[in-house]
Amino acid sequence: EGKNSFNEDTWEHLKKLPHPSRMLEIEQELNEKITAICAQAKALSNEARAIIKQEGYNADSMIRFKDVNSHLVGQWQNLKRHDMNAGAYVWQSRVKQGDDSRWNAFKEKAQKFQGQEKQNLMLLKQATAKLQQLAATRALLDKFDELQKNQNTMPLSAFNKLISEELQREPTAFIYARLGEKFWHFYIDEFQDTSTLQFENIHPLIEHTLTKDESKNTALIVGDPKQSIYRWRGGKAEQFMSLTEDSHLSNRFEQLQNGHQLYKRETIQLGNNFRTHGAIVSFNNGFFPHLSSSLTSAQHRDAYAIHSVVQQP
Repeated sequence: EGKNSFNEDTWEHLKKLPHPSRMLEIEQELNEKITAICAQAKALSNEARAIIKQEGYNADSMIRFKDVNSHLVGQWQNLKRHDMNAGAYVWQSRVKQGDDSRWNAFKEKAQKFQGQEKQNLMLLKQATAKLQQLAATRALLDKFDELQKNQNTMPLSAFNKLISEELQREPTAFIYARLGEKFWHFYIDEFQDTSTLQFENIHPLIEHTLTKDESKNTALIVGDPKQSIYRWRGGKAEQFMSLTEDSHLSNRFEQLQNGHQLYKRETIQLGNNFRTHGAIVSFNNGFFPHLSSSLTSAQHRDAYAIHSVVQQP
């Protein structure tokens, strides 16, 4: 979990983590619930074993005896190590001859217990395992914060968050107005990998500059949503798609979907490729439109089903 500590998507959640000692207390509480469920399962396992012994059931007298012996009698003895996965074969078990009312009553009780507790046990186990990792992550972050204070340093990954927090506290219009007097043209490359926080920090400055003198000031944003590979650090191809579709609220008066546009926006699809071998261009021209048909999002389908690109020498 430590490698994701500076990911913009996880930062807000990680800073809400309780103290490691509290997480250890929560882990103990969850373990107590796991122990209670396992104890109930073991009691049912012992009951199944007793019925089988008292009634003299075996592979010859009971259908699905092997499955019953493996799951109910075996694995349910220790569900801390095993999953509660008694399946249809176990519940299909039946006595071939004689009175089977006792076994049927037990099956009904055991199946009801599994229906109530199987998912609970699985979630409790997963939560317990994650709590150990999160407690270590929180302790690591605390030590890292202490190290930063002692050395008066800050990681580069923290700057976008710091900028965002400062802009929320400062007179934003004044800051962008001052910067807008120095910068008239913006160029952002590989925009499909720009995170939400990064764009939130920069787009007010771009808007201020463009609306100040649209005829002279410009912003060129270049990217390809199909090449988005940095979602793990907050990159969102959908953000770029909303710009190409002119649906992003950054260009709307009063932030309304059908509001008046603040400045002219134009999308240009490049039709020539000067850097890739013709065979690769040809393959991509067929591959991406074919792939788009299997995507569930209309926005992603439109981004993939683009016009063909021509390879140039």
